[in-house]
Amino acid sequence: MNPYLRSVFRFGENILHKSYSLCGSPHTFQTRQGPLLIIAPHPDDETLGCGAAILSAKQANRVVKVIVISDGAKTNLPQKNGRQSIAQRRVQEVTTACTIMGLSAKDVIILGYPDKQTHQNKDKIKADLRRLILEINPVEICSPYLLDRHVDHVATAQIVHALCVQGIISCPVYEYPMWFSLRDIVYRLTHPFTLRQTKRVATQNFLFTKKRAFLAHQTQCVGTHEVDHLHTSIWARHFGPYELFFLNDPQLANDGDLQ
Repeated sequence: MNPYLRSVFRFGENILHKSYSLCGSPHTFQTRQGPLLIIAPHPDDETLGCGAAILSAKQANRVVKVIVISDGAKTNLPQKNGRQSIAQRRVQEVTTACTIMGLSAKDVIILGYPDKQTHQNKDKIKADLRRLILEINPVEICSPYLLDRHVDHVATAQIVHALCVQGIISCPVYEYPMWFSLRDIVYRLTHPFTLRQTKRVATQNFLFTKKRAFLAHQTQCVGTHEVDHLHTSIWARHFGPYELFFLNDPQLANDGDLQ
């Protein structure tokens, strides 16, 4: 993508994030008892999308589990390093990040599917998630956004929606957007009532630790190695005053174009 267009697109994403946050109602992950499950397509999504949610839940002494779908090997590192070596490094990074946020290594479950091949492995991933969800028995789930523009995020969200339809998931599902898409804009404009399903989680008390956790993902920091520098990075919107979530939308799940 042209660098100018990329900058314009990122500016637009930041505006959308702020606008949706203003529309959203306050939410906390501290009031319910029982496990909170975070489903992340890649290592670092758990921190960027749900870091404050994780930290607030741990502050309330809740059990938090993180399931990472892919190995994250298709990243910015030169592939000459070898896929397995990159995958092992990213596993170490996500484990360290989650430890910083108060989890133990056993709370982080790495499924290890090939990066950017979630759609091709949907049946296997669905079976794994079904087994793990029945085992963990979460009372809340944070999952990728169905209208995200990253193919792995969309495929993961589709799997979660299917498990909801089948009754495997009966608890609330909160979808976190990482990358906005044109489909998102069109859907929200044509279904404005769905903005009532928007939730925002205040990050103020957790932002410093969330930034420290993200810096553990050294392969993803794009030259940013200090907490104070993150507000100028491409990840800036993920370190603002709120994390953004959309409550699982049955109408969106039933849209045949998105299945």
